[in-house]
Amino acid sequence: MQIHIDSALMERVQGHLHRRQTEQVAFLFARATGPQLLTASEIYLVPSSELVHESRFHAEISDEAQAKIIKMAADKSLLLVEVHSHPGCERGAGFSPSDLAGFREFVPHIFWRLRVKQYAALVFGDHDYDALAWMNDPIEPVPFSALVVNGSVIAPTGVTIREFERQKREAERYSRQIAMFGKEGQVRIGQVSVVIGGVGGLGSHIVQQLAYAGVKKYFLVDMDRVDRTNLNRFVIGTEADLGRMKAEVAGDFIRRVQPDAEISIIPESVISGAAFDAVSKCSIVFGCVDNDGPRLALLELCCSLQKPYIDVATDVPSPGCFGGRMVFTGIGKGCLACREELDQSEVRRFFSTPEQRIEDDKIYGIDRSALGASGPSVVFLNGTLASLAVTEFTTFITGLRAPLPYLTYRGEMGIVTTTRAPEKGCYYCDSLWSGESIGNPERYLNLKG
Repeated sequence: MQIHIDSALMERVQGHLHRRQTEQVAFLFARATGPQLLTASEIYLVPSSELVHESRFHAEISDEAQAKIIKMAADKSLLLVEVHSHPGCERGAGFSPSDLAGFREFVPHIFWRLRVKQYAALVFGDHDYDALAWMNDPIEPVPFSALVVNGSVIAPTGVTIREFERQKREAERYSRQIAMFGKEGQVRIGQVSVVIGGVGGLGSHIVQQLAYAGVKKYFLVDMDRVDRTNLNRFVIGTEADLGRMKAEVAGDFIRRVQPDAEISIIPESVISGAAFDAVSKCSIVFGCVDNDGPRLALLELCCSLQKPYIDVATDVPSPGCFGGRMVFTGIGKGCLACREELDQSEVRRFFSTPEQRIEDDKIYGIDRSALGASGPSVVFLNGTLASLAVTEFTTFITGLRAPLPYLTYRGEMGIVTTTRAPEKGCYYCDSLWSGESIGNPERYLNLKG
């Protein structure tokens, strides 16, 4: 649909819409002069006295004013074109959710009252505009092609139609998930923001599953590069990624699955100012790190900021035994500390200076040849634990059920178990989380590891 309007009438429209720093409303009266062409001939400028609500973000016309305007159009046998402003919108004007909700009621009413099957609406920002048209169907709008002012063609931004198209694609893409979580649950997945601390073997599985589930806001934290030994379990990378930062590879993977995802790459340790800042901005944190030192720092930081924290780890303690565990802190059911999942000697060693480590080696007789050795790590074990973690994340975000706070996978037995919550009195998940105690996680930034 196109609307033709002369410059004098357009000046009156613009003068009314921009006269105040609040939303203003006007109606054009138009004739159908072609199959999808309207020509505006008159205008009604809605005064503030006929608005029941007027602010920078919303304007609402009284029922009496609406009825009067519709009667004016009916008496003249003319069509209506609604026009309103969004003051302060510099670029990329588009209709707001409240605008769209109003159209769902108002456009069918117009079709019925005026006995016509055409309606259009325009919204003007400070420098551009968007528009929608309804042709034959009062529920489903169609694209609006142009506003023509004295022969000069001005195209709309198309922001709203593109958003409709995106929503349709999403509804089709996630239809099988919506059948399980409901529309609101899927919306929540799309709105949540996550920090993934460590995007190696475990973290790459978390990245993969969250991207396919529909998460679109990420902070990816990892200071390591891809090497060939990673490729047996780094499920988002290939030989072509050797030498690249793992966080960058993860970001590229997410964009292939979710082109409109918001991704912040943090090629640093989880114990860094950038990583701590990311945690402060996110909704929930995944910890997929290899050492209990960073785990403790993330635990204290998340509890201090009241950010739910899902820590995931695999374990191959002895030949023939393999598994892992997931701990979900922040839902009132215990944490890594009170569940005794932190090795304090490993924590101490991580934050020790090189001199302190040498002294510890002398005192405790540590086999220096074993220091820094890597244990077994396989793709299916990482995948199993990542899936357990993402399952509990999803139940938490969507409200499908209450998330389980602690799961242990015993691979050699083929079972997953959970336990009751530990006794109250934990410094981290009770005192810090509740605000009774004030943490100081920033001190870890000054410790050497």
